[in-house]
Amino acid sequence: MKLLYAIRHKPTGFFIPDPDRIQWRASHLQPVDCSGDGPNPRLFHTELSAKRALSAWLQGRWKAELEWESTDEYGSGFYYQSLPVPTPIPDRVKEDMEVVPIRLELV
Repeated sequence: MKLLYAIRHKPTGFFIPDPDRIQWRASHLQPVDCSGDGPNPRLFHTELSAKRALSAWLQGRWKAELEWESTDEYGSGFYYQSLPVPTPIPDRVKEDMEVVPIRLELV
């Protein structure tokens, strides 16, 4: 038996899904029904890591821009990635979310 943690939306019982290769930005995902053939919930090894992910998710959708820095008048330069910043999502409410333990048992 292994104890893992997931993030659940209290009013609906839906979970933050595990991002697949196409949706690799976990902060862009909304809670969905993970029962049946739906997507799997995103699982965390520790309660602390789940709480940290929830804290970042509540701040909004995170994105970093790729920017060009010119070094001289001839157009030489380099690309750099700006610091990631969140875009707030008004319907993400802390009181509606919770971290729940999930018991994984192989039979």
